Amino acid sequence: MNSLPYPNQEAVRLRKVEGGIAAVSKFTGKFNEDIVLEKEKALRSYLIRDSLKPNLGCLLHRFNDPGRTWSSTTV
Repeated sequence: MNSLPYPNQEAVRLRKVEGGIAAVSKFTGKFNEDIVLEKEKALRSYLIRDSLKPNLGCLLHRFNDPGRTWSSTTV
């Protein structure tokens, strides 16, 4: 953590997350709380279907490709 650059925006926070096994669901486009809850529910059902036992809670990670420009992004 000490070697990471300090965020240049107040809304950005860094925190350490301990290692482990993670299940991930990739989706694109705009999102809101309902969409995130729907994606979480679907991912949990896939894990349970495969006889896995997911922990409570989830972590949302967003990434905007710096190579994309607004002129090529549909709004």
